[in-house]
Amino acid sequence: MDAPTNMKPLATASYRQMVGEQLRAAIASGELAAGERLNEVAVAKQLGVSPTPVREAFRDLEQAGLIEVVPYRGARVRPLTERDLSEIYSLRAHLEQMGIRLAYSRLGESDFEELAGLIREMEQCARNDDPSGVVRHDVAFHRLIMARSDHSLLLKTWEQIHPSRWTYVTVRVLANRGPLYIAQRHWPLLEALRGPSPELAVDAAAKHIELVGDEAMQVLRGKPDEEKHDSDASEALGKH
Repeated sequence: MDAPTNMKPLATASYRQMVGEQLRAAIASGELAAGERLNEVAVAKQLGVSPTPVREAFRDLEQAGLIEVVPYRGARVRPLTERDLSEIYSLRAHLEQMGIRLAYSRLGESDFEELAGLIREMEQCARNDDPSGVVRHDVAFHRLIMARSDHSLLLKTWEQIHPSRWTYVTVRVLANRGPLYIAQRHWPLLEALRGPSPELAVDAAAKHIELVGDEAMQVLRGKPDEEKHDSDASEALGKH
C-alpha cells in the first residue's frame, strides 16, 4: 500500500507534526498494518506536502518505535513482538503505581472532575472514530496523575519513555476491541482514586495496566479472550 486511503490533504503549517499525527492515527486504527510499507513520495502527494516533512515525520515515528526505516529499502510499520509488549506494560505498571501512591493524597475534587472529563473526551473521540484523540486524552489522563505525584524525576522518566507510544501500541493491538473499550477501562481506576485507600488505588492501576497488557498479548498471539472482553465491556457500559 502506497498511502492510507482515508488520509486528508494538509492546508496549514507544522506539516511535520500533522503528517506524523495522521500516520499515527492510521497505525492506531489498523489502517496501516504491521509490516506494511510506507512510500515517502506517495504519502507526500496524498497529503499535499513536499517529501521533507514526511521524511521528518518518519524519523519521529521511528524514534517512537512505531515504524522502522531501512536504508535503501524505505519505511514500514514496525511489527510488535511479545517482548515489546512485556517491556512496555511492565515498566509502565511500575512507574504509574509509584506515581499513584505519591499522588493519592494530593488529588482533589477538581482533579477528579478533570479526569472524568478526559475519560468522556476519550469516549467521544472513540465514537467519532478518532483514535488519535483517544490517545491524546488517554495520555493527558495519566499525565495529570503522574504530575500530582510531585516527583519531578519520576514524571521526567515517565515522559522520556514516550507515553503516547505505548498508548498507540494499545490502540493498535486492540483495534478489534475498539477505542471505546479502551476509554471505558479508565472509569474503575478513577473510582479507586476517589476511594478510601491508596493501596486500593495502586492495585487498580496495576489491574488497569495488566488486564490491557494481557489482552494485547493474547491478540498478538492470535488468541483473543473474547469471552472475558465481552464480560468486562458489558460491566463498564452498565456503570457508565
